[in-house]
Amino acid sequence: MIPRISFLRTFVLIIPFILVNWQPATAQEWLCDPAFEDCYTPLLNAVQAETVGIDIALYWIELGGLANVIISRHQAGVPVRITVEPRASLKFPLNQNTKLMVFVKNLQLMEGEPVYSVVVNLRDANNKTYDVLAESVRPVPNTDFVQVIFRLPNNLAVGTCTVKVKAHGQITNAGTMRIRI
Repeated sequence: MIPRISFLRTFVLIIPFILVNWQPATAQEWLCDPAFEDCYTPLLNAVQAETVGIDIALYWIELGGLANVIISRHQAGVPVRITVEPRASLKFPLNQNTKLMVFVKNLQLMEGEPVYSVVVNLRDANNKTYDVLAESVRPVPNTDFVQVIFRLPNNLAVGTCTVKVKAHGQITNAGTMRIRI
């Protein structure tokens, strides 16, 4: 009987302590409605302050300075992963293939030069090569970078894929990405 009283006494002493010191947990996620609050500044500040890694998922967003900040953090050695919803583009509502965005340094389209003059060269895990026309080429303000958006081909093999961008008779260094199903 003594152990039961001991347990009960301990329980009676601990519960009030927990209840007195209880604090609600704070959320780590934040849902922001730009109609009622400034969503942009806290997002930029959080990305600018990051030193460990950036994982960002976007459905549809057009924030000019966000790309600059992400690029600057990447240049500072912070690992960056970006996930986008490929069907979010209002311009291409029936898009069935994934679109990717790559950042290319020192690429500039000439006056009147069409976007499709930029070609993304892909070599898949089966060593098959694809030349894909860019769908969008936009400068990133206040940097030497442009964002190049292209659509992955239908039959790209699963595995590591090499990416190069070709324009004006020049070709970029190779980058790699991993294709998964």
